[in-house]
Amino acid sequence: MRIGIVTQSYYPIPSGLTEHVYYLAKELIDLGHEPTIITSHFFQNEDDLGLDVVRVGWDFRMPIPINGSFNNVNLCYQLTKKLRKICEEKKLDIIHIQCPLDPIFPLTALRNLSVPKVGTFHSYARINLGYELFGRQFREYANNLDVRIAVSEAAKEFSQRYFSGEYDLIPNGINLERFNPKVKPVDKYNDGLFNILFVGRLDPRKGVKYLLKAFPLIYKQYPHCRLIVVGNGFLTDYYKTYAPDGLSHKIFFEGYVKPKDLPHYYAVADVFCSPAIGGESFGIVLLEAMASGKPIVASDITGYCQLITDYQDGLLVPPKDPSAIAEAVIELIQNRELREEMSKRGLEKAREFSWHVIAKQVEQCYYKALANCH
Repeated sequence: MRIGIVTQSYYPIPSGLTEHVYYLAKELIDLGHEPTIITSHFFQNEDDLGLDVVRVGWDFRMPIPINGSFNNVNLCYQLTKKLRKICEEKKLDIIHIQCPLDPIFPLTALRNLSVPKVGTFHSYARINLGYELFGRQFREYANNLDVRIAVSEAAKEFSQRYFSGEYDLIPNGINLERFNPKVKPVDKYNDGLFNILFVGRLDPRKGVKYLLKAFPLIYKQYPHCRLIVVGNGFLTDYYKTYAPDGLSHKIFFEGYVKPKDLPHYYAVADVFCSPAIGGESFGIVLLEAMASGKPIVASDITGYCQLITDYQDGLLVPPKDPSAIAEAVIELIQNRELREEMSKRGLEKAREFSWHVIAKQVEQCYYKALANCH
């Protein structure tokens, strides 16, 4: 089967969505298919990572605030014409559109391509202003999908609120060869200090400022620790101002970390912390931490609480609450037995999300879409 995977995210710059696209394409190849990733140019490294990638238009780095995060915009002259040409030249049997109702790239593919279409809905929010204002038009576009996939119950509930119909629930996957407890830790942090790790974009939705506020409370009770922040974003310098005076030698902003190096950061962590404030449909970073055998402290928000079971594979805390974050981390610092039990259970859960399993479920959706068109 020749499959076009349409993504607006600036592949291969790391994010949950681009990780999803990359590993899905890799597994589809192993299953005997021919995936083509259809995305845009961007003003950074355009390494195709050994996959068939076709780029049209440009990703303009103009951060647009949406749902507590920052989204970029893709622009392309005669985009419809170019997408149709790709379909013809690649002789695509099916199109798989990530976030199919996002403008401009996915929505254009959804509206204007005539091959069978599968759409994966990744997003969750309390409300979507665009859907509220232009719900009729968006519903007409959504009806162009032959099969709809949601990555979590949260994403499904959010999408069904605006676009009723059948959704196949297929979660994000994890590469267990890449993330596992046997990975070598980062040497410079493997010195016996207790390492608290954050991985994610530095934007409001990820809640890193609440972890930075919590760190002095943790340090006061347990000074033999450090905080490692992996990720960057439009507001990086702003968040650095939340690093407490006198503790700069204990807080390390690593910035962008190459994908090949990221598992080593998980490996050196003693606790992984994700204090997101909302808008998360799944939480791939949680799955990466589980697969790496790390106990987790995470916000008790929709999306996260559907993956984390409190006091089994992690501790859930109220969002925007530095004191609660600190208390949970301190509890794990003081309780090695609890950390080890959470690590064991997290590893067991992570195996359920192997990309080998997930890709076969997506493959069945392709066959269903083809059958629906005949």
